[in-house]
Amino acid sequence: MSSNQVHLVAKLEANTDVQRSDVARAGVGSYPTVSYWLEEFATRHMQLEPGRDKPIIANKRVWGTRLYFETFGLTLKQGRHFTDAEARESTPVVIINEFMADLLKDRGQNPIDAKLYARSSSDPITVIGVVGNLNLPNQAPIAHVYRPRINTFYPMIIAQTKPSAQISRPEINTLLTQVHPQIRVYDMQTTEQILSAHLKSQRVASMFTIVLSLVAIALATYLVIPLLLGVMNWGSECPLAAPKQYSNWS
Repeated sequence: MSSNQVHLVAKLEANTDVQRSDVARAGVGSYPTVSYWLEEFATRHMQLEPGRDKPIIANKRVWGTRLYFETFGLTLKQGRHFTDAEARESTPVVIINEFMADLLKDRGQNPIDAKLYARSSSDPITVIGVVGNLNLPNQAPIAHVYRPRINTFYPMIIAQTKPSAQISRPEINTLLTQVHPQIRVYDMQTTEQILSAHLKSQRVASMFTIVLSLVAIALATYLVIPLLLGVMNWGSECPLAAPKQYSNWS
């Protein structure tokens, strides 16, 4: 990962033109696809001590920056958030949700400063914070792990807008050229479309009361960096439960 790549992606997150009046905030990370919310998809395993024979804690993992997770509506309950430096350097620290924190407590472990290990790894990852649970309506809690990282291989941006905001593709392209002149929007999908593609006949999509519009962006330089720009219009403190409206970009 080059410093220029990291700088470009970080600039997208901090750019004041992107974060104008109808964009409340935006952050860079790896978009949690269906696996972020549904237990049957892409489960990871963490352990309290190294060794394949040791007990595991099944969880979902998402990479991103502090602003990325805050844009999702994750509220810090204990400890602290990631720093920008930790995201740039992929520091081995982690924030977990309350459900996973309770699992650690049940095993006699204080969540803050707990050491976790990826399966088959002896390198410790330190828990620095606990955030609230973020689940689909009527869904049982799932353990979630949040790691600091600016992913330059397939980075994505998620942006929260005000309920009345209407953003067009030309507007998005104009804003993005303030960051880099060759960044352009080339595709968009709603969350319902993503869910439908993954779940087909299942009616999980009807559980959503928000639409997360995803915009894929390509950077036509020596390095092609696909990005996803999501716009969520939230009308309450529970972003997955009671938004007001949405923007469908096409």
